[in-house]
Amino acid sequence: MREAFAVAEADDGKSVVRSLLLQVWRSGPLPTPEEMAGYRNVSADFPDRIMRMAESAIEAEREDRRAFRAQEARASNNALAAVLALIATGGFIAFFDPVAGAGVITATVIGLAGVFLGRKWIENRKALPGGSESDDHK
Repeated sequence: MREAFAVAEADDGKSVVRSLLLQVWRSGPLPTPEEMAGYRNVSADFPDRIMRMAESAIEAEREDRRAFRAQEARASNNALAAVLALIATGGFIAFFDPVAGAGVITATVIGLAGVFLGRKWIENRKALPGGSESDDHK
């Protein structure tokens, strides 16, 4: 939790006007201890319910991350299988027609290079000032 104070004073010769500004901000899923005590005054079980809610939200976020990583791993494995199949197909075609086989293999390699270079280009573009954050192609 962070707090900021500001005091302003104005004197027009007849009277002094003072004002005080208090700004409090915090980050996180849980209320401050003072707010928690206020919730306990409303209902004795509110703090426990808030803690359970925060714990379940954190666990749901962890599970989402696990599922996302598993999905990424499956996608990577599928992409690798597709590339290997294309290269094998190019090799098989090259057995009968070397020019056509070389074309399939070359197109596959160029496509792979484009994927990796394109991803790097997007990352570099995001890192620049004013880079687009909406391009989430990682």
